[in-house]
Amino acid sequence: SPHTSFTWCTIESWGWPEWPGVLGAVVVVWGALAVPQILDVMAARKKLAEIYTAIEDYRFANAVQLANQHLKKWKGTEEGDTASALKALGLIKTDKADAAGVIIDEMIEKESLNEGCLQALTACCRELGRFADIVTLYDAHSKLEPKNEELACSLFMALVRTKEYKRQQQLATSMYKNFGNSVHYYWAVMSTVMQAHEMTAQGKGALATKVLLPLAERMISKAKTDGIFTGPEHLRLNLLILELLENWEGYLDLLERDQKMEFRKDRPLVPEGIERQRMVLKCFIQTGKLTEASELLRTLIPAQPDEWSNYLGLFDVAKTIGCTAAAFADLETFVEATIAQVESAGSAPRGPYLARMELLVRKEDLVGESCSHPDLRRHILEYSTVFGSKLCCFSDVKPFVLRLRSDERTAFAADVAAQQADVGVSIGADESPQKIAQRWVLGTQLQWLCGTFESTAKRTALVDELLKRFDAALPLGADLKSTEWQFADQYALTAVHVLTAIYIDTGDLAALHRAAFVLDRAIASSVSNMQLRLLASRVFTLLGATQPAWAHWRKCDVKQIQLDSVAYLMADHCMYLGALSDAEEIFAETLYFFKGTNREMPEHVVNAYRHGSFHKVHEFQNFQQRILLSLQSATVACEAEHLLMFKDCDSGYIPTSVVHLPTDDQLERLSDNRDTDVMDTWNPIEQADCDTVREDGRVRSVAWLRMRLLHVRGMSAVAGQEAETLVGLSARLKAAFDTGVSLVRTVGGAEGPDALPRTVYPSGVHASREALFGQYVRFGLDVSALCAGFDIALAVLQLFGAPRRGSELDEACAPARKSLAALGAAAEQAVAACKSHLGDRGGGTVLQNDLELLFLAAEILVHPALIVRRLVDFLTMPKGLKENKQLRQTRNALLALLGDTATVLCAPLTELSGLVTTLSQFEVGSSEGILKEMQAVGDDEPRARATCADIMKSRAFSLTTLKDTLTSMLTLVKSPE
Repeated sequence: SPHTSFTWCTIESWGWPEWPGVLGAVVVVWGALAVPQILDVMAARKKLAEIYTAIEDYRFANAVQLANQHLKKWKGTEEGDTASALKALGLIKTDKADAAGVIIDEMIEKESLNEGCLQALTACCRELGRFADIVTLYDAHSKLEPKNEELACSLFMALVRTKEYKRQQQLATSMYKNFGNSVHYYWAVMSTVMQAHEMTAQGKGALATKVLLPLAERMISKAKTDGIFTGPEHLRLNLLILELLENWEGYLDLLERDQKMEFRKDRPLVPEGIERQRMVLKCFIQTGKLTEASELLRTLIPAQPDEWSNYLGLFDVAKTIGCTAAAFADLETFVEATIAQVESAGSAPRGPYLARMELLVRKEDLVGESCSHPDLRRHILEYSTVFGSKLCCFSDVKPFVLRLRSDERTAFAADVAAQQADVGVSIGADESPQKIAQRWVLGTQLQWLCGTFESTAKRTALVDELLKRFDAALPLGADLKSTEWQFADQYALTAVHVLTAIYIDTGDLAALHRAAFVLDRAIASSVSNMQLRLLASRVFTLLGATQPAWAHWRKCDVKQIQLDSVAYLMADHCMYLGALSDAEEIFAETLYFFKGTNREMPEHVVNAYRHGSFHKVHEFQNFQQRILLSLQSATVACEAEHLLMFKDCDSGYIPTSVVHLPTDDQLERLSDNRDTDVMDTWNPIEQADCDTVREDGRVRSVAWLRMRLLHVRGMSAVAGQEAETLVGLSARLKAAFDTGVSLVRTVGGAEGPDALPRTVYPSGVHASREALFGQYVRFGLDVSALCAGFDIALAVLQLFGAPRRGSELDEACAPARKSLAALGAAAEQAVAACKSHLGDRGGGTVLQNDLELLFLAAEILVHPALIVRRLVDFLTMPKGLKENKQLRQTRNALLALLGDTATVLCAPLTELSGLVTTLSQFEVGSSEGILKEMQAVGDDEPRARATCADIMKSRAFSLTTLKDTLTSMLTLVKSPE
């Protein structure tokens, strides 16, 4: 009986001889009742282990299946709850997020869940980005068990994911009081600091500096008093707070107290070394102790002669102090002494030599005297003599060469040519052939940078010499591994850059064909050289051959953060060249990366708190913000919608939601994380011009994105019959288009129909968006075709919402008819531009600009056709049609308007489709001509034929893709429905 109480007294009253038998009977009874339950629980847990194993082995479908089996028997138990959570995780991994969401919602409603279930649900919510639900889960369970430290820690980390800094601080303070763990105390301090960062970002800097940061400093002071200020991260957190308060005196005092071992008896929290010296240097500079800063830097430089930032810091301090002629001479003496020191030590760090040139170009800024260009020339030559056998030499001296006057550059180029003639004789005579080869090509690159080879004849002769030396240098790398770069690669790279420059300046297509062949030859012997691959991707793209361009791009193995920094080199072009499948693949990879990063980045912040790396918390938050507002991410998300509309036009796809796209407010705050220096270039361009091109590139990319976003929003509004969204859309679309067109530059500043929009600047910076805007300018493509479709859609939706009949109906349809006329004119203009530009060509000469023109013209026709298709579906079976005569008349009039729109689109679609069909019929002579051009720079006929075949096949594929899309759309607009 549950009311019976067995005690030692009770057993004693039975007598000692009897109690073992009584106890045995109790055990038997208990076993008969409890053992089956225990075995049941063990079986349930064994089944759960199988589900966990399936998930760990990435057998997610099997995990869902096992969970279903488990739930048939144990649903409603603790183990059943865990199985449900694991099932949700498996569903998420098998792309069934909606079904998983239903399970998660049910589980959140439950009052109490076991630890395993909570962890599984946390994993589910993390995968779906439902961080607020994790807070809800642990908040509820922490209230049930207020003394459970583990649950409280989980709740704190959930708040970290949602960036609720104030609640973090309150919870961490409460945890410290309840559990006495000093880690929780510092969580509270860091949460206060993060509140200050948040207030500063919101424009409430006064609240941060006057309330929150002083509070954090007082909390640190209390930690010192309580004896819990004992770790290096505690000191770094204190230094961070003092730095944010700009309390540099306190910063320096704290470092001095730590050096006296006030906080840890055996050794300082920040040990002696470079890190401490840099902290002290920062304090000296911020507090105006510039003499001490200069002395410290003069101590650091001999210890780290290759640390470039030390030299820059020394020169900056000298400028701030006020550099006299004597002080400048002292700086020169110091740099020369450093050079002598490293030379006597037998080492050759580049820092002191570069510092000598840097000091010389800063002379005017420091003492008001102009730089001695002959001396600078001499130092650059000396540097190239010492380090000319290193690949980094060109990038080291390039900034200094560009500081030379034009006449000095000419003289410098002559000096380099003379030095180049002595390579292997008086210069580098005792060096290996590999280093001699690098020295010679460096001389050519420096002369190219100075603009020595201006004429096409000189450039052609230079290419011949480079390729001759390329062939001679190939045997030098016969023993290299396949993962190593060949010593001859620099010859091939330089030759291709020269050939590309010939094409950009003269339009000579033969130069581009030769460049493609040279790259194929070079890559065959140096398969791991990413510079060759990237350059091949660019050259084949210019040729309109996306398939070989894509093949080389894939070999570069671009992944993770590179999808944000360098993927634009390929992602910007694929769709506009007809490589729709390739575009879909790179878009999917990029979006998957951004989605995964936004999901995983909060976990890095959580780990920073968990391990006490407080100085990393804000760094991770800043990185996450840059990813969230990435220009590349926004561009790819928008272009992916355009791709689906174009690729799936036969199904009439139109986006129905735009919540995943950036808003107008976010556009100007987008972070341009693209790396425009990823490709080597030796082209002659001023650094200021290069910087201008980069900045303008961001402006043009945002302008293009704004126009494309407006278009997607308009299509989504048509799909949702949102007439209010379409009001004023055409005006905004035209304004965005005009802004982008105003930014277009052309090669050589030319104007008119023959002006070639820039695709690549001499600096190597891609300008794909400018090129697309340039296509509109060059061929007179009218954006009114894009706007007219939305104007017609607006008229249809508004009229159907307010039915009319008779003359009122005709009058109301007049603006739509006017838009229809504009659409017809713009469509005819687009096709006429294509026919005028491409009508007399064979498909073998269709290049990047030509394919872009065809794509943009097709888009002008396709999007209005999709709008017509969606509106016809909307008007087919409206409610109340039979009862409302006025509604019926309006509907019939609108269907007639849409029928006329389809008719207007049929003719240009037919003409454009016919043009693409004509271009697809290659002439045999075109491929033979390309083959001869390639063989002019090499006698490898099989490789030349293979390269030629790749180009022709790729162009044919792009044209076929475009033709299929046009055919599908033509079938759609011609259908009786």
